[in-house]
Amino acid sequence: MYGRRKDGTEFPVDISLSPLLFDGALHVLGAVRDSTVHRQLEEREHAAREAAEARLALFQLVLDELPTCVYFVQGEEARLVLANRAAVALWGSEWPSGQPMQDFLTAHHIRLFNTNGQALPPAAFATLRALHEGKTVFQHQEIIRHADGMSLPVLVNAVALAPHLLAGLEAGGGNHQISSAEPAALVVLQDVTSLKEDEQLKDQFIWLVAHELRNPLAALKGFATMLLRHSKGDKGTVLASWQQEALTEIDLAANRLHWLTEDLLDVVRLQAGRLMLHRESIDLVNTIRHVIAQMEQSSDRHQLTFSTSLSHLQAQMDRGRIEQVLVNLLTNAIKYSPDGGLVEVTLQLVPEWQEARISIRDQGIGIPQAEQAQLFGRFVRASNSQPQGISGTGLGLYLCRELVSQHGGDIWFESTEGTGSTFFLRLPLSQSTTAPSVSPHTPSSEGDLSTL
Repeated sequence: MYGRRKDGTEFPVDISLSPLLFDGALHVLGAVRDSTVHRQLEEREHAAREAAEARLALFQLVLDELPTCVYFVQGEEARLVLANRAAVALWGSEWPSGQPMQDFLTAHHIRLFNTNGQALPPAAFATLRALHEGKTVFQHQEIIRHADGMSLPVLVNAVALAPHLLAGLEAGGGNHQISSAEPAALVVLQDVTSLKEDEQLKDQFIWLVAHELRNPLAALKGFATMLLRHSKGDKGTVLASWQQEALTEIDLAANRLHWLTEDLLDVVRLQAGRLMLHRESIDLVNTIRHVIAQMEQSSDRHQLTFSTSLSHLQAQMDRGRIEQVLVNLLTNAIKYSPDGGLVEVTLQLVPEWQEARISIRDQGIGIPQAEQAQLFGRFVRASNSQPQGISGTGLGLYLCRELVSQHGGDIWFESTEGTGSTFFLRLPLSQSTTAPSVSPHTPSSEGDLSTL
């Protein structure tokens, strides 16, 4: 209903009438209220709701056309907001809007496993980690096992969304309840079954090549070592300086090829699930100090420092594999800082989680932003290393990630191109994972394998 002002303009009004009995007679009490502001607020709210629903509808349309599984979740328990059609095919069941992830998995008897075939606790799901930790989880490998026993290997990227990105969707109605006050994540799952099959063929080739290289390398290394030793004895043949230099270079090259073949074999072992950690009680403080002392001999242009408030820290870990990870990361820090500089290593204890946190920070060339998501892949190297003449195979970070994962931990990094990188390790102090067995090896600091 509308009222009319003295100037002839109309305005919306709300009229309320109430019966009133007074002195035996029925009266009516009326109230007239100008509802202009109220109507304007309602119209704005309605327009905002329609705009948000239009955005969500467009978002849903885009998601449905994508060939990979994509879903949008919110809240600590990962309630579903939106999912595309591919998600139904991947999960094997429809995930209702508003249902928490764990409730959905339980209802349909779906389980998640890691690449070693071990059941993942909910806290280790990439989706929940992005929500709980507020950071993006890149290239996380999980295995989805349906109720009928069918397993699908998937690659998960869970992108934690900043609150301001949700501001335009908060007025969404229906089942899409969105709030910028709760954590949210956009999750992409890619079925990598066919990629795994291709990887198996490639792994077979790598295994064959690396295995066949062992015998000629052993002979090359053996003869080079023998000649070097013979030339240094009292009755040995004195070599010319160029001959001595040539034999030394042959010996170093043989060492590099040896560690290259070992890394290639480690890659295949990891892919086949045949790598086991030989755990023992180690002092992590002394282990880090030992590796730093070893690496200090490889460069006179870099200063390696170690900072910790701990005198010792006992942990159940594979000493050789942890040293391999540290050597790889420190070699990277040195190689990717061609101008020299400070390399800072820190160690902290997180008592409430019974885990160690290690960081390795350099002042090198950094990693281009567009390449950071793929950096832990096999044979992946940063493009800005090529103009610097930095060589490598692209296996070091892949092996670091897998070996840290075997220990039940995580590895991640922060980097800005041109200013350096910081790599972080989270390592549980007690034994939490096991895997089938192979013999471990401890890498040489001279190896050319600890590269991006």
